Amino acid sequence: MGSLAVEVKNKLILFVALRPGLQLTEELKKKINDALRSQLGPYYIADYIIQVPDIPMTRNYKKLEVPIKKVLMGWPIDKAVNINAILNPEAFYAVIEALKPYMDEIMKE
Repeated sequence: MGSLAVEVKNKLILFVALRPGLQLTEELKKKINDALRSQLGPYYIADYIIQVPDIPMTRNYKKLEVPIKKVLMGWPIDKAVNINAILNPEAFYAVIEALKPYMDEIMKE
């Protein structure tokens, strides 16, 4: 289990990796946002909650928020991140793939 949050164009995108066998349902999304609201405040309510198989990390176990944001903003992947420095590159590509259905809506102003 884990999560990674990225803000782009005033939209908060939360990626969640759930325990095996769990699926992200509308009910679970509501529970997550309710917890964010009560523990952190209304500013931290996610506009999008997207399930991914794993959270991408560097070899030093840092989450890849900045490279994912750069790709969202249109940077080519090879300019946004050094793939060789990623502990689990398949997770990075899975996050980018999971974003595709939401890209047009996210990038609208």
